[in-house]
This record gives sequence, structure tokens and C-alpha cells, in this order.
Amino acid sequence: MRATYNQFTVMMSIAVFLSWLIRSSVLADVKLPSVISDHMVLQNDAKIPIWGWAHPGEKITVKIAGQTHTVQVDPQGRWRVSLRTLKAGASLEMTVTGTNTITVKDIVVGEVWLCSGQSNMKLPLSGVQEAVREC
Repeated sequence: MRATYNQFTVMMSIAVFLSWLIRSSVLADVKLPSVISDHMVLQNDAKIPIWGWAHPGEKITVKIAGQTHTVQVDPQGRWRVSLRTLKAGASLEMTVTGTNTITVKDIVVGEVWLCSGQSNMKLPLSGVQEAVREC
């Protein structure tokens, strides 16, 4: 019975250590939200927030269009920088570096418009009498 208890204690210690090790390696990587990704569009002539998560205390560097911003991750594992205004253009690349590096490619800077409507605004083209002339 005593040997079984010792084996259980050793196995639990190993499990706790492996859990800590996995958690540490997951938290150490710089991560970005899904909206910050390849082919994104950023609003021109406005300050742009870029944010993410990493290991607390880690230094994060964001580079884009000649700008370099460095920030330290807060105790909750969050970080945020504000990009200075960008002029309209296409195919920019942004790198976010901490313990790992993330490269976001094909970034377009221009006018960003959010439009919405109601479901009753849906009108199929087949419902328009002179559809060809209207288009």
C-alpha cells in the first residue's frame, strides 16, 4: 500500500510539472486577435490600435511602414500599441515580435466603411423590372 501511495505522489508531481510547463510555453508566445490577420484593411488617417497577448513582463515590438513601437506586457498578459496615422496604400507588412515573431502580410490602408441593413432590405435582381439598365 505504501509503494502505491508513493507512486501516486510521484505521478501527480510529474503531471503538475507537465501542466505548468505546457501552460508556460502557451503563454510565452505572442498572440494576436483573429481580426489582425493577413489581408486586413486599416483605416487611413487615423490612429490604429494593435493589441494581443503574451507572457507578463515580455517586451513586444510592432513594426509597420517605418514605425516601430515597443511595449511591455501587463501582469494580465495583455499588450497594446497605437500606430500613428497611415496614408492610403496597399501591400504593407507588419511584424510583431516577442519570444516569437508574427508577420501579417498584404495589409491595405484605406477607407473602412461598416454598413448594415435590415432583412427586409433584401431585393433580388430578378425583382427589378429593368435590371440590366439599373446595373
